[in-house]
Amino acid sequence: TVGEISGKVGTVADIAAGIAADPTPGGEFAQTLRDALAGVNERYQGLREGYAGVREVVLSLIDKLDALDRLIPAITIPQGPIDALNTFDTRVREFDAKVNDLLTIEPGQGPVNQAAAKIADAAGAIDAKLASLQEGITKVDDRIAQLRTDIANTADTVVLVINLVTILLILLLVWLTLLHWILFRHSGEIRRKTVPA
Repeated sequence: TVGEISGKVGTVADIAAGIAADPTPGGEFAQTLRDALAGVNERYQGLREGYAGVREVVLSLIDKLDALDRLIPAITIPQGPIDALNTFDTRVREFDAKVNDLLTIEPGQGPVNQAAAKIADAAGAIDAKLASLQEGITKVDDRIAQLRTDIANTADTVVLVINLVTILLILLLVWLTLLHWILFRHSGEIRRKTVPA
């Protein structure tokens, strides 16, 4: 989705730069710019929804780790995913501001070529932020993958410990049962020996 937004922003920048260079653009260019901006807005909303989904997954995984931490005190929650998410939140807020700067420009107010110049500048600022946003997405994805691996490993360890404890308890019960049976049999023999004939 970031690539699609980058393409849309590039298209807007190209259209706007062409219109800005024309000293007397016609009225239809304002609508062309509006249409191009609408395409950016549509792709951007898709990116925001995708980000909300990723954020929800990360927070859900962190909640699961918190639950495991409460059950088993030896587990430590890795800070990597939380730090990556916080950094990514900051990048998304910066990107939001740049996109809003672009989307709030109205090409129909004032000379179209001046509005187009503003749009071209705003699109350039967005394009600069897109690389940072893509890097943030990659880091969050990597941290999520690592977090999932950590959770799976922790769960496997917990299951192994539970199984070992269960086996030890069963062996202890078998040993106690056997000991009880031996003592019971032996006590019978002792009673027979102590009874006078």
